Parts: sequence; structure tokens; C-alpha cells
Amino acid sequence: MDIDNFFHNMDVSNVQIRGSVVPHVVTETENVFLNTLYLVAFPSLEALKSDIRTYEIATYCHFAVRDSNFHGDRKPYIKFVCWRKSYKTTSVSSQPIRRRRTSMDTQCPAFIFCKFLEGYWTVVRGNVHHNHECNSMRYDCNTWMRRLTGAEFESVKPLLISGTSAFNVIHYAYQSYGKRLTAQDVFNMRYKVFSQANLPGDYGKLKNHITSLGGLCDYQLDADHSLLYFFFATADQINLCNRFLDVVGFDGTYKTNNENMFLYHVVALDMNFMAIPVCIAFVSRETSTLLSSFLSFFRQMSNNREVIGIVTDDSPAIAAAITQVYPNSHHLLCRVHLLRNVIKRVSFPFFTNNPFIVFVEATI
Repeated sequence: MDIDNFFHNMDVSNVQIRGSVVPHVVTETENVFLNTLYLVAFPSLEALKSDIRTYEIATYCHFAVRDSNFHGDRKPYIKFVCWRKSYKTTSVSSQPIRRRRTSMDTQCPAFIFCKFLEGYWTVVRGNVHHNHECNSMRYDCNTWMRRLTGAEFESVKPLLISGTSAFNVIHYAYQSYGKRLTAQDVFNMRYKVFSQANLPGDYGKLKNHITSLGGLCDYQLDADHSLLYFFFATADQINLCNRFLDVVGFDGTYKTNNENMFLYHVVALDMNFMAIPVCIAFVSRETSTLLSSFLSFFRQMSNNREVIGIVTDDSPAIAAAITQVYPNSHHLLCRVHLLRNVIKRVSFPFFTNNPFIVFVEATI
């Protein structure tokens, strides 16, 4: 049976129009689809994925790769599962703590298992019976559906570089590609555009570009002409900073970028309790001197406005910088960091599972 003809002749009653809801019932479409896959030998993995994609569009579901193997003595295989978004930590009394994947917090059992047999990809077993609703809103508004393709991102990039408002970018993406972006998506894409700039040897041009769009930027090189620090804030971040500046967070990450720099940022909470970066820094070393310079840059950006509280971890360099730049502000330690430090110092040798740890992690 030709799978293309199967989708062409599919019962219209099983393919819901956009905007309607596909309830959790085992439809004839799902059964016929899986039975049809059993009869088809796909010449390539791309052909298999293309037909699965067609099925996803028809029934408002989504399958992602959960496990695969293309090397070694075992025959190549690939397992698709209902889209999974996060991880949960579980522990059994006789086993160490481990992470397991969750699927939309529903533990959906839907999957498709394929093997490479005699030169063709073949579906050997599967289950397309979901334990949750599959509807157009869930399909259109999830991250895997909102994500722009490479070509679409290139067409939107000029809008991001020119400082076009998030509302207009969202409207353009929906009218052009039918993608329902959010303001956070636009912020992430704009940050991606700036992070892909050719930083080495081009700091002056990048500074001029950021300031030309209404932002602020400062950087300094050391005696070897290596980057000592790079501070910046876009026009949108400055606007947010002026509105949400009573309590801010100040934290950093390890060297996870191509320039081997420490990334620090000041974040503010919006009305939806979302942490949004309002000032970003790349520093070569985690010292109180460089962090004080960053906080001084942030204070200048906010017109020397005092903040009520600054939430941080227990870093001594951060504490010294806050004392120097914001001596009148309350220095608040993050509750998550405090509880984790307590966990490290509490042990019950007679218990495999520490009851105090279980209680604290549940609180976090």
C-alpha cells in the first residue's frame, strides 16, 4: 500500500480542521496509519521521518527521537516517542538516584520503533494511542512547532538586528509562516543574533552597533590585547530595567561559550514572575574587581537608581562587589542555594534515602 495514497484518501472525519479538538479516543486513522507503516519498507530514514511528519500534521501530535543506534554490532534502530519536554528525578531504594524523561507530564505511551533490515527502514512495533488530547492549540503553541527553520530565521534576522519591536516580529512570523512566536522567543532569537557576532578583534564595531540601537556597551582589553570584560544592555533591556528594578538577581555561569569567558547577568522579575536579563557581562576572571565594574556599569545604566534587594548565591566575589557598589541594598541569598548547601552537610548513614533530603528537594 502506498502511504502517500493513504494520506490522500484518509477519512476527512478523522482529520480535524484547525481550531478543533482531537479528543483522546483511538481513531481509525491511527490504527490504519500504524498498520500501513508495518507494510512499507522505507529506502531512507528521511522518507520514514517525512511520512511520520505528515501523520503529525493530520492528527496534531508530535513524535521525537528518544533512542537510536547507528554504530556497533547491533542492527541500526531508532525509537520515536510522543514529544517529551523535561526530566524528573526518581530513586528506588536499591538503586541510585537517576533521571527519567517525562512526556508533557502525562507519561504518554505512544511510540514508533523502527529497525534497519535488509537495506530498508521498517517499523517493527509501535503504539499511537495517546493518553492526552491532541489539538491545534497544543500543536501550534509548543516550542517544537514555533521554532523557525534556518531559512525563516535568516529572513527574520534583519528585523532582530534593526531593533524591531517584539510585537511586530511576532506579527510578521505569523503572517509569513504561521508560527505563533512569543515575546520570549523573540528575545532569545535577538540574543542569538548578538551572540553570533564576530567578537574577537571586532569589539569596537559591536559596541557601535549596540549603541546605535539605543543600548549601552563597554569593554576593556588587557596588556596582551585579550578581552578583559565586555558589558552590554540592549534598548529593550534598559526599558525593562527602568520598570522592574526593586529586586534583581545577580548570578553567573561557568565557561560554556566559545570565548572561554564567564557569563554574568542581572535579571529582573516581570509581572508574570519571569526572570528576564536586563544587563549582561562577559568577564575573563571571577574577581570582585571585575564584578564591581559590572555592577557599576549596571548602576550607570539605571541612572544610579537604588535597588531594594539583590538575590545571589554564596559567592564571596559577588558579595564583595555588592558591598562596594550597593552598600545600602539588602543582599539576599538564594533559597535554592542555601538548601542545597544544607543538604551537603546533613547525612543519615543508616538510611539509603535521606528523609531530610527528600523533604528539602520537595520544598525546592
